[in-house]
Amino acid sequence: MTIRNTDRKTKRTAYRSFKTGAARLLVSLLACTLMVCALPAYTFAYSDSPDMMAEEIAVDLYGQGSWTSEAYDAREARPRLEASAGTFAEALVQDYRPVAGTVDITSDSRFYIVCGEDAVPQELADTVALAGSMFAAYGIAGDRPLAIAYGPLDKALESDIIIDLMNRNEFLAEITKHLEKAEPAEAYELDADERIWLRACTEDGIYQGLLTLMQICLEKKTDAGRITLNRFRISDAPDLRERTIFIDCARKYFSKEWLRNFIRRASLMRYNTIVLHFSEAEGLRFDSAVFPWLTEGLDSISRDEMKEIVETAHMYHMNVIPSIDTPGHNRYMVSKYAEYVKKNPDFSFTYGGVTYDRNTTKGFGSIANHYARDGHTLKVTDIGIDITKEHAVAFSNALIDDYADFFRSLGCTGFDICGDEIMGWSNFMLGDNEVSYDNRWLFLEHWSKYARKVLGIGKGSSSDAFISYLNSVTERLESKGYTCRVFNDEIDINKNQHVDLRESVAVTCWDLTNNSAKHFAEKGHTVYNGVMQWSYYVVRKIGGKDIMKGRYKTVNAENIYKNWDPRSFSSKKKAEAYVADDKFGGGYFFIWCDAPNYKDSVRIWIETEMRMWANSTRMWNPEVNSVDSGIRAAMTYDMLEAYAGMLGSFPGNAGDPGAPANLPDPATPQGEKTLWEKSLGDLEL
Repeated sequence: MTIRNTDRKTKRTAYRSFKTGAARLLVSLLACTLMVCALPAYTFAYSDSPDMMAEEIAVDLYGQGSWTSEAYDAREARPRLEASAGTFAEALVQDYRPVAGTVDITSDSRFYIVCGEDAVPQELADTVALAGSMFAAYGIAGDRPLAIAYGPLDKALESDIIIDLMNRNEFLAEITKHLEKAEPAEAYELDADERIWLRACTEDGIYQGLLTLMQICLEKKTDAGRITLNRFRISDAPDLRERTIFIDCARKYFSKEWLRNFIRRASLMRYNTIVLHFSEAEGLRFDSAVFPWLTEGLDSISRDEMKEIVETAHMYHMNVIPSIDTPGHNRYMVSKYAEYVKKNPDFSFTYGGVTYDRNTTKGFGSIANHYARDGHTLKVTDIGIDITKEHAVAFSNALIDDYADFFRSLGCTGFDICGDEIMGWSNFMLGDNEVSYDNRWLFLEHWSKYARKVLGIGKGSSSDAFISYLNSVTERLESKGYTCRVFNDEIDINKNQHVDLRESVAVTCWDLTNNSAKHFAEKGHTVYNGVMQWSYYVVRKIGGKDIMKGRYKTVNAENIYKNWDPRSFSSKKKAEAYVADDKFGGGYFFIWCDAPNYKDSVRIWIETEMRMWANSTRMWNPEVNSVDSGIRAAMTYDMLEAYAGMLGSFPGNAGDPGAPANLPDPATPQGEKTLWEKSLGDLEL
């Protein structure tokens, strides 16, 4: 929306139109008052291109490190409260300072966006409008969204909820008086004193502050609907700058509405990133524009549906990271390719200016990898594409580029190419040798030869060919504006690896068997904590038993909440396996659908809810269950369960995770008029 001064000529014309002496006198007095006070008048319209868009601001702030202040050391000691004296939402914040007295939120309260003559970003207006609908869905101050107003601060009413998007440096100077460190991207200050006042330097921070206010209000809401808050001052920011939920929507189909609702739920839990993993050994669930036949016969997400999903994520202040596994975990794609080429002998494709077809490309009918040693070979689809075949790599690159261009057009800036478990888990004989997971790299002689003969690596190995492939893919994606990440399990595990993964590629650490997060951090990589013993929910049976009651029994909500340290890369509790802060990217929770038919989408929704609450809560404030919580009292797991139950998955929940959400229509922002404009309006009536 654009704010501009009202045309003075229009004012003079309006003045001359008044006929009566009383009206002339009143207008004269008002004009004098206006000249003395220099009160501006404003009109409201959305602006699509303010000087610096919100996304650019967020990118500018991301990764700038922590901010400290000498004032932190001089802050007043916070009083310790009994758990019953504060809400769970208040305990979840980093710094809570009680103030004497109470303040009410009623149906007469408004959200008031502070603005001067500059443009108010559309994202800010949309954020406040969404919050208004969410408040109303919970019946906070009535079942209709609170009014939204905007204008200069001196026009706000005492009962208004002030929304103040501040200058970055001014905001940081304030918040670091109370927080030792504050990632500015989502930091905010929320005061409920003489009036309710929310301050941040990004729209993401405003959103997080509105979530806190909403959740406190809901916990304080009486049966009669009254909301009286104990006065407080809050300074808050997440402990982890990225809090990621990973959903395997490749093996198992989840509908558009299920995924949109899943995003709504995750956002309420304070996740700020979702990885949509739509390519796996068992399926590909997102339609391709260049190879549309890949998803024929499968339930899949269309391009239009994916656009809605990404837009929903951005509306709820979550980043979307597309995820396609390469070069392994590609059994479905490898098989589908062979089947299609066989049925369509005239099929060809072009990539990088080169056309590939049956007539000019040797081995065009297959992109599958194989095992090879001592003259023995075995072709298997389980281990993905053969990175030594030019047409196999070109086909994979064309598909990745298709997806990358689509998501980049929607504003996505992260891409996950996985690179894990590239040769599967099968044991079998190859000649006189038994191939197992532990020795499988010895049976890729064609990759080693490729590293030496084609890549020019003197003592090149199969590992060198693999890392070189990852480097090539990530370099191309970075040229499109992405930052990339891979899993850790196949990287730097062989002594004959001579090529290093590009330092700019982040590493998600899930399996600590053969390497460590510290190893990657010391080599310059940003690392993410996805240690499977704390963060894996897997849909699968082993030996007739649910894997979540066996191998992953530690991944239960109560254990996560009580014992998980999101910064420690260890499978053990109370271990201090930390990395340097500037190399720590954040934490994960994974939903893997290894056996997609074992559980339906409703059961997965239910079984992941409290696990996700425990995971996300610990990532926002790992001290919430200790006397160092926001209110200086420990919140028990039972309290977390009650809190999650009160929130009911997400505002607008229709009861079925696959049903459209039911949110009230947002209020329309209204500008505050000056005394001059109000008087003109009254006289014209």
